[in-house]
Amino acid sequence: MTDISALAARCAEEQSRYAEGINVHSHDCFDLFRHALQEQNSAAFNAIYRTYEPQVRRWVYQHSHYPAAQEEADHFVQQSLTKFYFALRGRDFDRFEHISQVMQYLKLCVHSAIMQYWRKTQSRRMHQVDDESSLLNVAVSPNLLTPLAAWERIATLLPEARDQRLAHAAFAQGLKPSEIVEEFPDDWEDVQQIYSKLYRIRRVLRDDEELRTILSVSER
Repeated sequence: MTDISALAARCAEEQSRYAEGINVHSHDCFDLFRHALQEQNSAAFNAIYRTYEPQVRRWVYQHSHYPAAQEEADHFVQQSLTKFYFALRGRDFDRFEHISQVMQYLKLCVHSAIMQYWRKTQSRRMHQVDDESSLLNVAVSPNLLTPLAAWERIATLLPEARDQRLAHAAFAQGLKPSEIVEEFPDDWEDVQQIYSKLYRIRRVLRDDEELRTILSVSER
């Protein structure tokens, strides 16, 4: 069994040396990402958050649209890592072969989080909430793991990764179908597909007593 604490320590050392401009082979960091995402190991993802949060924050500050977004950097750090987690957890991590590819995708998540927020601000729709989905609007805590009980239940109810991504985009991020098509073009061809799928997903989630219990406890 892999010692996650030891692996996390080695990855933190690799990342520290990388930040100082020292060329390193990040085998340990790639392995830590694999445990966190492919195997969905909570301890590993906590370590990823601690290790890479400073780098994600730097990308947020460097983004050209960050000042216009008029939001705290913490919000975009959290949203970026949330997007990253839900997009790659499980078998979707198989597409990566090297840490540089993982980091490029994480940086893309930063860009997506900022642009998404900026577009909503520009169109004055940031505070619009779909009444039907408000029950499932689960806030994500700073360590990204505490509220995952609800999403773990949702993942059980929606075994397909594409459906999980759709549920998170619609209910947690509040994206409209047109925005979801733009965000996930490989998953969806048009908004009609999304409307149809969301109708089925809502029925499945609303009818699950265990999910309702989890969400009612989280709101107290």
